[in-house]
Amino acid sequence: MMQIKEKINKNNIYNISFILLIILLAIVNKISVIPDNTKWQANHNSNIRVILSEVIDNKLLIGLNIKLDKDSYTYWKNPGDTGLEPSIKIDEHPELIKYNIQWPVPYIIKDKYGINYAYKDDLVIPIELQLTNKGGLIDMGLNIEYGVCSDICVPIQDRIKLKIINNIENYKNNTNKFLKKALLSVPKYRHADQKVISNARILNIGGSDYIKIKFSESVKGIIIDGSDNFQFFDMEDAKEYYKEYKFSFRSFYKSAKIEGERISAIIFLKTEYFLEDFFIQ
Repeated sequence: MMQIKEKINKNNIYNISFILLIILLAIVNKISVIPDNTKWQANHNSNIRVILSEVIDNKLLIGLNIKLDKDSYTYWKNPGDTGLEPSIKIDEHPELIKYNIQWPVPYIIKDKYGINYAYKDDLVIPIELQLTNKGGLIDMGLNIEYGVCSDICVPIQDRIKLKIINNIENYKNNTNKFLKKALLSVPKYRHADQKVISNARILNIGGSDYIKIKFSESVKGIIIDGSDNFQFFDMEDAKEYYKEYKFSFRSFYKSAKIEGERISAIIFLKTEYFLEDFFIQ
């Protein structure tokens, strides 16, 4: 009788172990068949998808891929005078600590409609994800608003659903040539002693305030990339090179003072572009 009971118990253990093994294999198989990229989603004169992945400095990067039709364009994070401002937001999730959008350098468009900053052709915008790395799968939602322009500008809203493995180790052997190329287009800082902006001062012309930037060498262009308290507007006509540059501006807050404000700019030289910070004197 005891032998029969022991045999039954052993059989139960084997059965439970076998079931657990099947469940584990199913989970592994489910993870292993996650596609590298989401499917294309069609919109006006454009298609969008999310591409995976790169790991750089122990950080996971995915990419929002916007493929634009011929002669169409969309806008940078600061669209300029008349463009449509884009928005990229990821749904909150307890396993997603934070994310950071890394905008590639845009084109400067100067025409009868004003001065705008835009992208053409096949655009990839890298997005850095910081996960908890606790394992399992994360269902993510990426919400996008962007404008597509040719003869007219059309605002677009869309949403992309994707699954992410919540463990960066799963991606360390992956690589994506489109993301790699896009990351090369994200402007970076040069050495601190390589400054092109000599000074930036406030001018008053006809009762309106402007900032005038002087360069230590001729530049092909400049875009104000960031300021916590002010928005800037390009005042220069199209030229091949500039030795100085003017921007008008407005404050986000009534109490904000531009003197001493730290501002980031993208500087364009003949063969390179880079970020440089400066202060208003």
